[in-house]
Amino acid sequence: MTFRSCIGCKVVSDKKDLLRLVFQSGRVVVDRKKSCPGRGAYVHPKASCVRKSLDSKILAYRLRIKSEGIMAGGIELGELKILFAELQLCE
Repeated sequence: MTFRSCIGCKVVSDKKDLLRLVFQSGRVVVDRKKSCPGRGAYVHPKASCVRKSLDSKILAYRLRIKSEGIMAGGIELGELKILFAELQLCE
């Protein structure tokens, strides 16, 4: 088993229980196979964890895509919140 920390709640969990997020082609995407190249961040598939990762801006920090309040590739924090809303996360 491989363990990772959720960037939202900071709880260590098995990698298979977390969503891996990566920055590709100018947007944050869910790496379902957990094999995409590049820096990844892990988060529980729960709205509370995703909300914490966005509110604290830790996602941008972990993916290293923040630059003076605007994400690389022109993605702003508000747009990231919309992307996560589309995931249909549930508690």
